[in-house]
Amino acid sequence: MGKVRDDTADNWAKILTMRCHVELDKALERRLREHASAKGISFTEAINRTLKLGLQVLENTRLKPDYRIKARNCGLQPEIDYTKLGTLIDQFEAEDYTRKQR
Repeated sequence: MGKVRDDTADNWAKILTMRCHVELDKALERRLREHASAKGISFTEAINRTLKLGLQVLENTRLKPDYRIKARNCGLQPEIDYTKLGTLIDQFEAEDYTRKQR
């Protein structure tokens, strides 16, 4: 009888490996190649590690919800110009001072 070869591990490696075409800008490609060379890893491994780290950051970063203010009726009077509150405060202080002087 002939020897039976177990290709299970090889088959799984082929199944789990996917090739795809990705266009990188030249600066990013250069940085990835420099990183791969410095770490002694393949260009593909550099891409995989970078993508994994990037996805972890994205998944762990919470976006802050938009800041909302609940409006409520403050009883504003239409005859008062609220853009000139400084003048209004001065007027109240002057009236209060006049009242105290009497």
